[in-house]
Amino acid sequence: MTQRNSYDIRTDRAFLPREPKMIPLPQLYAKMKDRSHHWSTCYPAWNLQYYCCLGSLKHDRPNVLVETGTNHGCSAALLAQTLVETKLEGHLHTFELDQVRANRAKKLFVELGLQDRITVYVGDCHELVPQVITPETPVDFAFIDANHATAACVAEAEMLVSNVKLGEGKFYFDNTWCGPVDAALCQLKEKYGTSGWVDFPNVSRVPNGQAIWQPWQRTQPIDWHDSKKERASE
Repeated sequence: MTQRNSYDIRTDRAFLPREPKMIPLPQLYAKMKDRSHHWSTCYPAWNLQYYCCLGSLKHDRPNVLVETGTNHGCSAALLAQTLVETKLEGHLHTFELDQVRANRAKKLFVELGLQDRITVYVGDCHELVPQVITPETPVDFAFIDANHATAACVAEAEMLVSNVKLGEGKFYFDNTWCGPVDAALCQLKEKYGTSGWVDFPNVSRVPNGQAIWQPWQRTQPIDWHDSKKERASE
């Protein structure tokens, strides 16, 4: 895959305005007046994320949602709200390195009445996620948004790749249009294939772009020699 070398944030600003009144969680609109939340992704990125998660929920078992990088808690609140709206069983596990941000997020969850749907883990997600999400735990939606360095982003996704059930669970990435996250997605596509990827270059901010990955084929590196043998035997 070829990494993009540059991006144009004017596309985001010109065609997709930042409109907090249109976000799916009305109670969060009031929080947007707080300057600490002004730079969050907001509309339409939150809407895309919300409905993507909503469409991933299961009715026959408790849902497991994962977020790496809680920050101030806005995205976590939206993801947890999908469980509230549908009255489905489930829980969001969100991981934040910084204690101050984690405390601010916890306060927001209490104010929104979502504290029973969300657990915040403070520390390095690369260490904590394997402790919380066991290999047998099916993950329905994973928002990868902690460390945007290429290697770290790849590692965050690969921690959960065996948990996301083929054709059902989804990965979600932010700031994907260029730079280190784009490079991470290129590596994941090279390793796991390009099926199940959808890019949205004109949402989110600096850099633009969000992406959804719903693994369809296999959660291991592709061996093209084996693939040819499989087709030949069919």
